[in-house]
Amino acid sequence: MAFDEKYFSTNAYQDVSFAKYSQYWWSNRFYAILARRYGQRGTTLLEIGSGLGHLVGQLDGFFATAAVDVNHWALVQSKAVAPRTLLQVASAEGLPFAMVHLEWSSSSTWLSIYPIRRKPLPNWGV
Repeated sequence: MAFDEKYFSTNAYQDVSFAKYSQYWWSNRFYAILARRYGQRGTTLLEIGSGLGHLVGQLDGFFATAAVDVNHWALVQSKAVAPRTLLQVASAEGLPFAMVHLEWSSSSTWLSIYPIRRKPLPNWGV
């Protein structure tokens, strides 16, 4: 199955409302609150499997944010809600940089807060 625009209008997302106060909105808000509570302002946060960018979009500004997803179309859509986030097409198995360690994760969404070794993340240009 291709993870493209069609995927996000059918399958798992077919009946999902992205509106404010929807279950999707509350879920993202919950994870954003956890990340802000346990993460340190200004550190780098990576969301693996960022989809349409709604979660990482709530966190850019508090953290230096980066997001990866296998779906190029979804990452392009993410620009509207996460304009300062560095976006990259990649899978969890093939991250385009070395992570030092994983500080926080959830079974539903992976958030990794990691220090960068003396140089910033590259501008990936999605």
